[in-house]
Amino acid sequence: VKKFSNYSPIPIKLIQTSNMGVSNARNTGIAEANSNLIAFLDADDLWNPRKLEKQIELMDSTKSIMCICGYEVFNSSSWKSQGIVAQRYFDKALRRWLAVEGDGLAVSSTALVKKEKLEEILLYNPKISICEDLDMVIRLHRSGRLCLDPTILTGYRSHSFQEHRRIDRVAIETTKLYDTVFPTSLGEKFEKRCRANLSAHVAYGFLIRRNYKEVGKRLRQSTSTDPIRVVTLPFFAMTRRIKRIILGLINRRRFFFEMKKPSKKIFINDHATL
Repeated sequence: VKKFSNYSPIPIKLIQTSNMGVSNARNTGIAEANSNLIAFLDADDLWNPRKLEKQIELMDSTKSIMCICGYEVFNSSSWKSQGIVAQRYFDKALRRWLAVEGDGLAVSSTALVKKEKLEEILLYNPKISICEDLDMVIRLHRSGRLCLDPTILTGYRSHSFQEHRRIDRVAIETTKLYDTVFPTSLGEKFEKRCRANLSAHVAYGFLIRRNYKEVGKRLRQSTSTDPIRVVTLPFFAMTRRIKRIILGLINRRRFFFEMKKPSKKIFINDHATL
């Protein structure tokens, strides 16, 4: 970063700290920012050159506190497209993300949000990692209007070292999130669905890794919480993967060419509940 900053036409400020986790790192960056708009870009992802420009226009026109865009997943080595995620209905997308049934919103590289609103909800929760973006969006969702633009403005790099592939950590951190979220009014039935889905998701992750002892343990947890989820979760996983691939084939390399035409639809959330 130091070497790059020497040649950059834009001033770059490098902030170095000890390793305190992703949430603390983002909170440090937010505190240092002198603009009221905050955007995140994980080191392994890409932006369309006009991403921020377009999102600022949408936030201004819709009076939103946050804007999230669509993204294209691509292989880190080959750069081949692995599909497109273009959500249209915020509440539905957020519920499915929370229930491990849908694609995430890739907030860490797709979002643009007002700093004052992040400070209002006390920034990222330093006690949560891996699913810290989901936790943050849930809290923002209750504090103002969010807009969801399906335009593909971000390239999301897929590789084997991503944190969400550490299935044991996913289980621990998502359980922390559930323990934080579900004392609220989301309902006991939905909580059981989420927790059963998580156990099933972790079980299938361990199955791929041939850790059969953990597979049995997690499947028992899932079936004791909500038996049907052991069957329905693979269906959701297969459906969303097929959908990503089909959208990717129809809109080949959409991320790199999206800005050649204006977006036709913008989807806005006005609800205070999930």
